Amino acid sequence: MKPFKLGEVIQAQRKLRGMTQSQLASEMGISKSSVSKWETGQTYPDIYLLPELATYFSLTIDELLGYTPQLSREAIRNHYQRLSKAFVDEPFPVVMAECRSLIKKYYACLPFLLQMAVLLANHTNLAKKDEQIGILQEAIELTRRVKAEATDSPMIHQANSFEAACQMFLGNPQEVLMLLGEEVKPYLGNEQLMANAYKMLGQVGKSHEILQVSLYQQLMGLVSASGKLLESQVVDHFQFDQTVRRVIGISKLYDLSNLHPFLYVTFLLECFTGYTQQKRLTLALESLSEMIQVLETISYPATLHGDRYFDSLDDWIEDQLELSSMMPRNEQLVKESLSGYFKENPLIQEVYQTSSEFKNLLAKLGQVLGV
Repeated sequence: MKPFKLGEVIQAQRKLRGMTQSQLASEMGISKSSVSKWETGQTYPDIYLLPELATYFSLTIDELLGYTPQLSREAIRNHYQRLSKAFVDEPFPVVMAECRSLIKKYYACLPFLLQMAVLLANHTNLAKKDEQIGILQEAIELTRRVKAEATDSPMIHQANSFEAACQMFLGNPQEVLMLLGEEVKPYLGNEQLMANAYKMLGQVGKSHEILQVSLYQQLMGLVSASGKLLESQVVDHFQFDQTVRRVIGISKLYDLSNLHPFLYVTFLLECFTGYTQQKRLTLALESLSEMIQVLETISYPATLHGDRYFDSLDDWIEDQLELSSMMPRNEQLVKESLSGYFKENPLIQEVYQTSSEFKNLLAKLGQVLGV
């Protein structure tokens, strides 16, 4: 992206006023060819003319130059991590004000806007109840700007998916289907074609990376979707148990408790919730106990990473801004949210109010999480 768009701005402002290049040249005391060269980007105006041009068009110097500040990937990550921590340590309105100020300053930096949409949505629950809908709508507006201005297809796709997630948070299922479609499209396996193409080009390492990334993402998707599937299988113990057995088996095979412990913990939490609803409390407490064992192994700050098997993931993860190895929410908020789920869920409180085993596990969970 060009840092300045001076020629484009001059041309747009001239046409807005119905002026010819000759007329603008006459106003500035220069030749028509100079204006023409400005507008085509061949030359820039002399520096002494910039204030005069800005005043003539009623613009600031930055606006005249078409200066649109852009942030590097590292800067975006740093802003995200700092603001995520600030949401824990500082008053919510103060951090929101800084977020809005940064959004205004870097409104032309589309990757930053998308990450700010993610940040706002992930911390909406910290706002007052009557402000939460408005903040989610702010996040949606950011995703829509990204979709309107971006030329990068993956970024547009990410923005669309995240807008759908925000609409789901708002309880708008029809909007979700409008954004994502009403039917699941067949999987085409484009990654395998890409891998073969790189192999034909002699880039065997790149081919290997693509296949690993594809396998990793499908594995994560399988576990995540299975957790959601449990919600609809609660009334069918056989199907519920089949899903649990298969996912636990795959998770053990791929060492998911180390590869992506929070995803595995989330699945175990969904197992616990389903077993509790089914009143199979022994199995529920076994799931809770395994959750705690996994949580004990996590080192903070937690990051996404590969392992000895997925040995080509780390560079890819680091290169993906929407992943970038960092958690979308500050770890303290994640811990408090997990602990709060057990302490504040009415069903859990009712079912386990006399269970000493549950109370002991809950106390141990608090120690492990440090909350």
